[in-house]
Amino acid sequence: CAYVCPSSIPLVQYYRAAKADIREQAQKLAKAEHAKQRFEFRQERLRLEDERKEAERQARAERLAKSKAEQAKKKLHKRKPQTQQKPVKRKQKMSLSV
Repeated sequence: CAYVCPSSIPLVQYYRAAKADIREQAQKLAKAEHAKQRFEFRQERLRLEDERKEAERQARAERLAKSKAEQAKKKLHKRKPQTQQKPVKRKQKMSLSV
């Protein structure tokens, strides 16, 4: 076409340049879409990681509170039997009957 065109219009070069522009735009779009997916996956991964860490913190806090409650209960039970084991003895006065 370019060789036989009497008006010397470089149509083949125009088509090639236009196709190259279209390919470049498609590549940019694909690259942007890929970057968007990576970003969204990363955000989801970070959100799940934060949720997992928060769940671990809560579980650890609950275990700690439960442990402290059990320790307090053990101390209370240790003190109770000691006070019950030593009853206070009172001396009885002997009465003399005449």
